Amino acid sequence: MRKAYDALKKIQASPQNANKEKLYHRAMKALEKYKQTKCWDLSFHLIQDKKGKDRYRLVFRLNRQQFKAQNIIGHYYLLQTDLSTKKLTAQEAQRYHKSLIKVEQCFRTFKSDLDIRPIRHRKAGRIRAHIYLNFLSLWLVKYIEKRWRSKGIRCEVPDKLKEWDTHLMLHEIRDKLNGQPIELQWNQGPLAKQVFKEVQDFGEMGQQLPHL
Repeated sequence: MRKAYDALKKIQASPQNANKEKLYHRAMKALEKYKQTKCWDLSFHLIQDKKGKDRYRLVFRLNRQQFKAQNIIGHYYLLQTDLSTKKLTAQEAQRYHKSLIKVEQCFRTFKSDLDIRPIRHRKAGRIRAHIYLNFLSLWLVKYIEKRWRSKGIRCEVPDKLKEWDTHLMLHEIRDKLNGQPIELQWNQGPLAKQVFKEVQDFGEMGQQLPHL
């Protein structure tokens, strides 16, 4: 609340605007940043500058009732469907929603690792391909997860892969004369050795480790 108040106070103290709509949009943009658009009542006071021209001054007031109501429900999501409770219970709706979130998280990781973000589609074929990649990435994560759990290993696949990638980063050796890459080398040190040992224990590598 304090940050939203300070932002509105700053707008109020700034040179006044001759356009009331622009002043309103400035205030709303500040409130949207802190997700408090419903918590403040905005109005405008007509004033005149030194030259006698009309200007608008922002006036704001905290709506305490709305603020309390938002604090009560502000940490929850409201799921709404067009299905009756006979076809879909509240518990099922929650479970399906969480499943969709997990699919999207997998795809977000998948896109980030391949460096193909952002993706925007307008054509039907590309939308279908987008959905296909969603489920493919989820399947890959579940496949790895199942293999690891069969060995008694329980951890989040994306987090563990990201950790390995960070500790085992490949770096290029470039020619000093022309700057062209001539060799790729593994990151060396205790963290890299630990990663190779973990990868071997997880069953993702043969018995012989690369020389470090």
